[in-house]
Amino acid sequence: MTRQAPQSANDKVLELEKRLLQVLCQPLGEIEWQREVIVRLGNYKFRSIHHQVLFDCLKKIPRHQPEIFQELLLERLTRAGFPDLPDLGIKPYLEPNNIGKSKALAWVAMLAEAK
Repeated sequence: MTRQAPQSANDKVLELEKRLLQVLCQPLGEIEWQREVIVRLGNYKFRSIHHQVLFDCLKKIPRHQPEIFQELLLERLTRAGFPDLPDLGIKPYLEPNNIGKSKALAWVAMLAEAK
């Protein structure tokens, strides 16, 4: 039986970043408390450049038109210099999820402690 190596602290932070970005990639009609997560992450420096670019794009997208949210996100990623990011792995972030507010805010607090 093979054992998986324990996750490093950096790997855990990257996973938390990814999960929070999955929350933020849901159209606002799905999750009304996203703005609170964005505000709390406002000064956080993501450890992955892809995560940072994705967050920077997400916080600038108007959320009042959820039907065009994904299109706007892909356009902003392209303008940010990442035209290939949609092809290289944005799909998992866009899949519906059922992450709750309390869990997401707990993850934000964990990231703040990991700085």
